[in-house]
Amino acid sequence: MMPIRFVVIFFTLLLMVDCSNPVPPNEGDPSQSDSSFTIKAEDQCPVCGMTIQEHAKFAASIELKTGEHFFTCGPGCMVRCWVATERYLGHPQQAIARMQVQEFFSGRIMDVDNVVFIVGSDFIGPMGRTIAPVDPKHETTYLKRHGGDQVIQLRSLDKEKWEAIQKKF
Repeated sequence: MMPIRFVVIFFTLLLMVDCSNPVPPNEGDPSQSDSSFTIKAEDQCPVCGMTIQEHAKFAASIELKTGEHFFTCGPGCMVRCWVATERYLGHPQQAIARMQVQEFFSGRIMDVDNVVFIVGSDFIGPMGRTIAPVDPKHETTYLKRHGGDQVIQLRSLDKEKWEAIQKKF
């Protein structure tokens, strides 16, 4: 029989070890999802023409002030819409009311102003290597697991900065 002292020491050490969940918890509540993020069968990416439903887990949304919605196949095509809004959406950048992405770990729909985008990681989207939208609370975890050499905010990008970033893919 094991001495009680050994059992107590064992469980004490076990409690001292970081037993936290290795993946950040899914903080998203499907009942709270945004009804404007509803993908239809006919939705196509304005950049590459992909059918959005085929890549729904990567989809991003752009809503104009007029209420019109555009879905992109992933965060990379959404950034292209941001830096060349008139080309892809037929409207000036000022016409955008909001942009939303699905956060990498939780899949939660989040406003682009509430995530960071990580460049140069191992994240693969429908168009190949791309930027990863990550809740800032999980930025360190993402970088440890998937790498990355730059953390950016979407609204800080212009066409020239985006073209420089794309060269890293």
